[in-house]
Amino acid sequence: MNDSHFQGLLDLYIDGGLDAPELVEFEGILLSDQAARVEFWRQSQLHHALRRQADEGRGELVAQDFRKQRLFTRGRLAVAAAVVAAAVIGVWSQIPRSSEVPLGDALAGHVPPASELTSLPEMEVGAVAVISELAEAEWAGARPFRKGEALEPGELMLRSGKIGLTFFNGAHVTVEGPALLKILSESSMVLTSGEVRIECPEVAHGFTVITPNGRVVDLGTVFSLSVGDEGSAEVRVVKGLVSMRGNTEQEDVEIRERGVATIDTKGHVHINDKATPLRDQEITESIRINEQANFKKWREASDRRVDDKDLLIYLRMLEGESAMSKTLLNEGGSEAASATAAVISGDWVSGRWPGKRALSFHSAADRARVEIDGGYPQVTFLAWVKISNFQRPFNALFMSDRAIEGQVYWQFSKTGGSRFSTLPTADMKKRRKMGGTTHRAWDEDMLRPSDNGLWRHIATSYDADQQLVIHYLDGKEVGRHTLPEHIPLFFGNATIGNTSYAKQEAWGTRQFGGAVDELALYSKVLGPDLIAAFYEEGRPD
Repeated sequence: MNDSHFQGLLDLYIDGGLDAPELVEFEGILLSDQAARVEFWRQSQLHHALRRQADEGRGELVAQDFRKQRLFTRGRLAVAAAVVAAAVIGVWSQIPRSSEVPLGDALAGHVPPASELTSLPEMEVGAVAVISELAEAEWAGARPFRKGEALEPGELMLRSGKIGLTFFNGAHVTVEGPALLKILSESSMVLTSGEVRIECPEVAHGFTVITPNGRVVDLGTVFSLSVGDEGSAEVRVVKGLVSMRGNTEQEDVEIRERGVATIDTKGHVHINDKATPLRDQEITESIRINEQANFKKWREASDRRVDDKDLLIYLRMLEGESAMSKTLLNEGGSEAASATAAVISGDWVSGRWPGKRALSFHSAADRARVEIDGGYPQVTFLAWVKISNFQRPFNALFMSDRAIEGQVYWQFSKTGGSRFSTLPTADMKKRRKMGGTTHRAWDEDMLRPSDNGLWRHIATSYDADQQLVIHYLDGKEVGRHTLPEHIPLFFGNATIGNTSYAKQEAWGTRQFGGAVDELALYSKVLGPDLIAAFYEEGRPD
């Protein structure tokens, strides 16, 4: 943003002096620049307050209030001083009300309305969209993004593949790489290059796409948009109606269903009867095909694990599980565990792919139970999980029900830190003499609140012979801990997604606060390569 040029446009806007081309330019700056929107909001707040106070004959009071708040920085003090001086001497009341120039639908949701102005809080920008689909996506100039990840305003550079973005106003944008775009708000974006398909339900009407030489505004549509290397744009309306305007034009052009139009490199709109076919349906279909391919890859890999004699528990939660089912099939090959897990309470929800189920835990009663005989000096826990809320001090994923030597706690803190523990002895007096109630392998570098809504693969290996616990996240080691003594683990009756341990009053309920898509428990230590393979074969994107 050119500060002096923008300030000149802003001054003209406040004074009611913007002509139509300048207004279009002003709108474009506000849509594309967060700092400009913040400055516009602040000065509009000041203008509104001074007008109101001057009308009431109290200009001096508001001038003092704004001085106390130290509203302006970076050279804006002179501007503020001049405005305040105008209010003090009563000149402000002579400014014509025609300065209240509306900015139009394109700015809806970007500039907060003027308030009663007892204070001016800082604007906070949070997430405005979420990645709803990924298909073989490769990113340029940024870290890889994940399906389900919430996005704040910012630039996305997709080198290849396809992604789906769902904006918080309800608009859904399917993108095919290579593409360069910038998310502006929950109702607007910039497309610099690439192809997109946009579906806007009624609640998302007004969704705006800025191109290098113009803009396209949804009026209740499904439409495709492509931007070439030189900035020209082509719009094809599949359903409904869009409004278009080139940067050099003063009037909007409406394009109706089955209509096609372009914005050329000079910012002119042309109705086009011979448009280049866009592959919007192909893009959407390729995402669906990729999801099916990933589901098939995982299914084939998981089929090979079934009946492994070292696999105590294997809950795959396949599509065959009834929505009313109260049991989960245990497909582990060991005879030491029950053949099914009893679902006491919980909700069936969508898993990592369409057609794949997951079990969600959200109330104090939600849980499933299994039974495992024997003691185990070595085990490995693995699970695909999605956090919805970790509000309790402990959020149990897998816990033994009885306080016995070798009792297992596989749970997480409210910040997502791992809380793996085992009980050295059931005798409380002996435990206190040992300096603690449990042997703990706690690690904060696991799940985080920002992982809410994302499928993450977690694993923990336990080796009593080596007295070693290792934690993994998405196939990579994140922490290892040495325990003070050799203790085999005993499960007996165990609870998934909660705890049935009687002595939990001090910490209250421990339901997991999320969903589980797949859970495995081996009676051996899996090495890092096998855990990484478990993750790679099951990742949803």
